[in-house]
Amino acid sequence: MKRIFATIFALAAVAFATSPAASADSFAFNLSSTDGTVTLNSVVSADQITPGGEDYNITNMTGTFTDTNFGIVSQAITGIVPDAGPVGGLYFTPDFLFIYDNLLDPDEMDPNFGGSELDPLGGVVFDLADGYEISLSGATSNYYFASESPDGVNINSPSEYLTVPPPATTPEPSSLLLLGSGILAFMVWKKGIFGEMAAVLAEVRPVARRALDRIEPGPRWI
Repeated sequence: MKRIFATIFALAAVAFATSPAASADSFAFNLSSTDGTVTLNSVVSADQITPGGEDYNITNMTGTFTDTNFGIVSQAITGIVPDAGPVGGLYFTPDFLFIYDNLLDPDEMDPNFGGSELDPLGGVVFDLADGYEISLSGATSNYYFASESPDGVNINSPSEYLTVPPPATTPEPSSLLLLGSGILAFMVWKKGIFGEMAAVLAEVRPVARRALDRIEPGPRWI
């Protein structure tokens, strides 16, 4: 009997040790308003809630936030408002201004998020070095809603819609190679054409001079 229980415990230990563990990851979170007055450049740290699951729990946030409409310029993000209870719950910030849940869906596949990486009903609330409190929640795919409080009592108006800026377009190496090859081919072709023309002129020029000298002797341009 003791051997049986020992075997069961050993198998359970192996199963537990080989089961997939939830991972901790970092995600770049860079957003801006359409007019460029508001920008967020940040890195979000998050723990996978369940192994292989689609949702993460945000644990920290670093970076800078700018809103020139209200005099916020590259203010450092000092951290987030942590969960006030079990992971995944909706909570009020201590000043009761914002609701948050610190949930993140990096692949934007959670149907409850409306195609966004953050929950439209919750989102994340982070603090700035100058005392500002910023609430960031999902809106639609690639769009987010940001609200700002300078003092924990008032909320700046209007709030801002932020989006993921389009990536900068840079020529691919293959495109540059194709362009260079085209220019080189054109130069070779051009040289060949003018080379042939020069050869023809070199042969025609003496004949033309002799013919013109018979008609009217004198210096010629050819």
